[in-house]
Amino acid sequence: MARDINRPNVYRMMSDFASELLEGEHYDLAGMYTSAGIEIVGSTMQDSIRVELQAIRTKALHEIDASSIMVDRSDSRYPIFQAQASFLSGNFQNAKELYDRHYRLVPGMFKELDAYFCIWLIQQDTEAGDYDRANELAREMMQWVDSLAEGFDREVKGQLVIAYSDIAFAQQEYPKARALYERMIATKEFEETTARKVAELRVAEVDRLTRNFEKAMERLERLARRNDRFLQIESCYQMALIKFEMEDYLESAKLVEQVFSWEPNHTKSRLLKGQLDLQMKKFQEATDVRVGLSTDKRLLVPGSPLRVELDDKTGSVSVRSQNIEVTAVTTGGDKETFNLFPVGDSRTKFRGELPTKLGAPVPGNHQLDLLGNDQIEYDYSVAFKRANNLPDMPVLLDVASDAVLKVSSGGIMTDEEEQKHYLEKLEIAIDDMSFDFLDDDQSEIIVRPGNPIYVRVKDFDQSKTKASDKVVVKAATSSGDSINAVELVETAPHSGVFAGIIPTASAGATAYASDSSEGKLPIHAIVDGNYEGWVGLLDNTRPKSFTVDINDYVQVDKMTVISAIAGRRLKDFVLQTSANG
Repeated sequence: MARDINRPNVYRMMSDFASELLEGEHYDLAGMYTSAGIEIVGSTMQDSIRVELQAIRTKALHEIDASSIMVDRSDSRYPIFQAQASFLSGNFQNAKELYDRHYRLVPGMFKELDAYFCIWLIQQDTEAGDYDRANELAREMMQWVDSLAEGFDREVKGQLVIAYSDIAFAQQEYPKARALYERMIATKEFEETTARKVAELRVAEVDRLTRNFEKAMERLERLARRNDRFLQIESCYQMALIKFEMEDYLESAKLVEQVFSWEPNHTKSRLLKGQLDLQMKKFQEATDVRVGLSTDKRLLVPGSPLRVELDDKTGSVSVRSQNIEVTAVTTGGDKETFNLFPVGDSRTKFRGELPTKLGAPVPGNHQLDLLGNDQIEYDYSVAFKRANNLPDMPVLLDVASDAVLKVSSGGIMTDEEEQKHYLEKLEIAIDDMSFDFLDDDQSEIIVRPGNPIYVRVKDFDQSKTKASDKVVVKAATSSGDSINAVELVETAPHSGVFAGIIPTASAGATAYASDSSEGKLPIHAIVDGNYEGWVGLLDNTRPKSFTVDINDYVQVDKMTVISAIAGRRLKDFVLQTSANG
């Protein structure tokens, strides 16, 4: 609020309030309040107020170091309390080093530790790529928060959910991360919290990273129109990132300058500006020597637009035209004409783009339809060359894409199905903040003998004909068996997605039990022969259990269970199913 109002009397109120916290011996609050104030308000604060806040922070942090460790050095918990003291005093490196050496102590100390310190530990594990440790700590903390009868501050709870969701985000599990963020946005409890704002920005970031730029821009433009300076700054920064990735460096630079007008010390925007300066320099050096049409790419991925630019410094091409007509032709038979238009107020720089898609060629549909083995040639249109007396100056591009391989012991979901799947899971338990069900499904990476292995490859440049194409993959086991050629068939013409199944040899059903009487083994209950069946040990140990694993992927059918011995009858019965048998 102080930053947005930007008035001396409001800054004075900040300093007075911090002084009251210090005098009241609320050292942790004074330290956090002054640190946040200095960081958030930034360079707009008066120097005199900044000096006062820094002095208060120094005194508060000194007192925190002296008083926050409430146990003796001989106590096994001492290193974690010391790490928390370092965190609260701003010595993050020391806090992380102490935590790394004693991280196993934290789950049993939540009620004695600062909640934001614990969330910071989860974030540090995530940034370090130690996802298993981050997941374990996050789940333990969420269970602890959920167990508190008196409830918990919703901002802290929201930041905890964000930290947990960020683990999936960092692992590039974008459907899962998006589902977590969107469910949080839809939860009424988190309305008007900073955590919810972060979740909204994260959804846009997922769209950006999955190259769904149009959807990301729609969301960010909507957020930027809200009367919230935090959302305005971060939305503008993300839009600048999108424009940078789209190679629209001029528009990206404008957005970065807008961020600086609000927050001159925005660190991420400073880094982006450095990248922009480098790219703009390269762009200028390249256009200085270009003759005719150009693009910075020599490969084109289907679905990415074909972007073309012209820097006509001499005016030899553009002197008589407000737009430049270009024709693109593919070896597969498509032909499209589109226009380049002036960039801003420039009379010499022109840009244009043509959308592309994997598919059968349809000339004249204002979209370049590509096959995986296509070569693209573009040049000024015949009519434009004739009108301006220009020679042929074709530019060639090849179609290419990276392959993505997915393997599962059950059916493989599409990205959209994955997102829906996680949303449905979230609906089940969001009310009590129990997220254990979101653990990675181990059934997808366990293959039972006899069950198929499902394989899917997404590779656009292998979709080369008008029919469904095929690709070949190889499968091998650690024990030495292998199949040198497994044929995957395209799911539909021009989908670029290839799917197939690798069979495995059957292992047969198995049975096991809590214990057995001599000669009355579990397997005797499920095999042919003159066997009495399974009988547990005749002792007082209870309960007894008997389990049959079909080891197969079959439909549920009729089954007869006989338990007729008096005093030893069946008490409970459970039928479990899985996606992989």
